[in-house]
Amino acid sequence: MSNSKRGFFGTFIDLASSPRTVFSGIEESDLKSGIILIMTIALLSGWAGMAYFTKSELQLPNMDSGSRRGSPMFNPGVQDSGEIDIETIRSRLTPFIALGGMLGAVTRWIIPSILILFTANIWVGKGSSKRMLAMTSFASVPRIIQQLLRIIDSYTLNSTDIASLTAMQVPSPGLYGKLVNEVFTVFNLFGVLTIILTVVAVSVNYEANPRKAAYVTILAYIVYMILRVYLPIL
Repeated sequence: MSNSKRGFFGTFIDLASSPRTVFSGIEESDLKSGIILIMTIALLSGWAGMAYFTKSELQLPNMDSGSRRGSPMFNPGVQDSGEIDIETIRSRLTPFIALGGMLGAVTRWIIPSILILFTANIWVGKGSSKRMLAMTSFASVPRIIQQLLRIIDSYTLNSTDIASLTAMQVPSPGLYGKLVNEVFTVFNLFGVLTIILTVVAVSVNYEANPRKAAYVTILAYIVYMILRVYLPIL
């Protein structure tokens, strides 16, 4: 990539106007910059998840005070009155929520990228795997906007608003319901923008026509969506 002419942040702007030109200039050595971009998305995702969690209401099992006092699981968060200290439990869980958000952001990049590499090598032909990973990382630029909006949203909403949104997002039972949920999760606005940029990246890296590149990319994301149904950790 001609960083001297475009610059790291200028690349983000150029992706909106001439993505093929940008991806044509990406080389294997740009993977380091791509990983920095992914880690930035991960940090923003962890921040947003943490901000939402600090305002959310914790739902704890109904237990009598005697059980709570005798349970070593709750001892760190038990007050003298025998009541569970919600804020203590929240503060201990918050770092794990942030870590989960960060790991989720990384898997949303690396898993589809691996699936694209596998599919493209079979269906399209040989191309640079390292360069493709660099390209898919830069194709994730829309997710920076998504996470920034989540952060703003998390500080704007109150606990009641977050509780209402959480209630609306309860996973539907059954396989069909899970698939529908994953469609809205993977193919939301920012996901679709990422997929569009990835199609261009696949076309450039493998010198494939846009239609075949679209087939490869969409197939990879459909497989990723199905994997998420059975392995939500992805």
